[in-house]
Amino acid sequence: MRVKFSIQIHSCAATMSSNDVFLDYAVDLPFAPFPGLTFSDGDDTCIGPINSVNWDHRTQSFDCDVEPDTTFYDSRNPLANYSETLGFKDLVQKYISAGWSKRQ
Repeated sequence: MRVKFSIQIHSCAATMSSNDVFLDYAVDLPFAPFPGLTFSDGDDTCIGPINSVNWDHRTQSFDCDVEPDTTFYDSRNPLANYSETLGFKDLVQKYISAGWSKRQ
C-alpha cells in the first residue's frame, strides 16, 4: 500500500509561522498505517508517531500526518526564535537527505 507522510518542521515557538517547512515522504507498506505508529524504514529515517490517517480514494493511498518536529518550537530553547540559523537549515536538510521532499 502506498503511504504518504507529511510533517511540519516548526521554525520558532509559534503554532504556525511563515518560516515553517512542510515535508512529504512516500513509502510502500505491507499493512495499513494507524495513529500512534512509529517506524524506521531501515535507514536513518524514523517516522512517527502518526497523528492521523486518511484514505485518499483518488490516489488509492493513505495520507498520514506525523507528529511535528518541534526542535525549534520550545521557547526555552535559545535557538527557538532563530529560524534563519544554520541549525534550522541543517535540520531541514537532514530530512531532505533522508528522502523527504518539500511540499510545493
